[in-house]
Amino acid sequence: MDTESVESLESCLMEIYPEPIIDVERGEGVWVYDRSGKRYLDFGSGIAVTSLGHAYPVLVHTLFEEARKIWHTSNFYGYSERARLAEKLVKLSFADKVFFCNSGLEAFEGAVKLARGYHYARGDEDRHHVISFEGGFHGRSSGALFTMSEGKRIGFGPVPEGSVSVPLYDEEALSGAISEKTAAVIVEPVQGEGGVNVVRKEFLHHLRSLADTHGFLLIFDEVQCGMGRTGRLWAYEDTGVEPDIMMVAKGLGSGFPVGAVLARKEVSKGFSVGRHGTTFGGNPLAMAVASVTVDVISQPDFLVHIAETGAYLKEKLEGLVTRRSGFYKEQRGLGLMQGLVVTRDPMDMTRRLAERGLLVIPTGGPVIRLLPPFVVGREEVDRAVDILEEVV
Repeated sequence: MDTESVESLESCLMEIYPEPIIDVERGEGVWVYDRSGKRYLDFGSGIAVTSLGHAYPVLVHTLFEEARKIWHTSNFYGYSERARLAEKLVKLSFADKVFFCNSGLEAFEGAVKLARGYHYARGDEDRHHVISFEGGFHGRSSGALFTMSEGKRIGFGPVPEGSVSVPLYDEEALSGAISEKTAAVIVEPVQGEGGVNVVRKEFLHHLRSLADTHGFLLIFDEVQCGMGRTGRLWAYEDTGVEPDIMMVAKGLGSGFPVGAVLARKEVSKGFSVGRHGTTFGGNPLAMAVASVTVDVISQPDFLVHIAETGAYLKEKLEGLVTRRSGFYKEQRGLGLMQGLVVTRDPMDMTRRLAERGLLVIPTGGPVIRLLPPFVVGREEVDRAVDILEEVV
């Protein structure tokens, strides 16, 4: 970055993020370009967001056409594109009802609020506790404090009463946390920020059984692992387990801010007129772009491409781990959601890879994430793995 840009960031922006790795100017497909014209393979996709890559022609056309019609309207008014997108998501998932919002964090807040509202509507007003799992990531709001690691909670006040995070797979701790006040258990089928951990299918089945036995709801957070990222449209499809509520965002708009809460019809009764809402959720621009994104990604041939390219990437990463075991310890992931356990500082690795033209995303642990756009091909995968080897 040039000095002027850095100084501007330091003086005008809150110091929440580390110093920018590059100064992005534009993107095209799987590539992004900085202000000097240097190009980078984007294997971060804005943290699993730009599913169809940068400047995907149909999305650009759709956004421009929609902008010529209407930018925004209140949810007090009907809008056909919003209804059509909801119908598509219902047909393509376990859900019967959809609520649109703007982000994964809003989807988390909506999902938890819906779970509590569902129990309240049934006369169980004391059911408001929520259980999450260590290594999971569900946002950074005050309501999500209980899902964060202890270090990230410091200084932000107490966690919501009764809601806890327990170690993944620790059935004793889980059983001890469940009570007659438990409203829901929330889990990522594939933990992203926690290190690209694919949660065991048998454990998800166990959670489903516990939910049915104890009467609480099962919430799947597919903000990062959903919308085709694992090679299935939804990660839960590969597990044989259906949730009661599901959070969706990130790749849903392929870069345009949009989120959604999906739920079974009975559960959706936790919301009624005036009990929840949003100003920008269901925005016409977001609905139009998300609708096209869903159309493209849900095509069987496109999902096959994701699965096959993901399998190729996994194979290449496994070979890299074998050759460079002192540097890369393990490969993890499904589809185009892959992780490498590294023996160096992940943030330092991220910067060094960027210097060589590869953008990846660090995690909260010793893992770097490779989350390329779904339009990636084998040639780009080969180049990315070459750079990962060069950095050694």
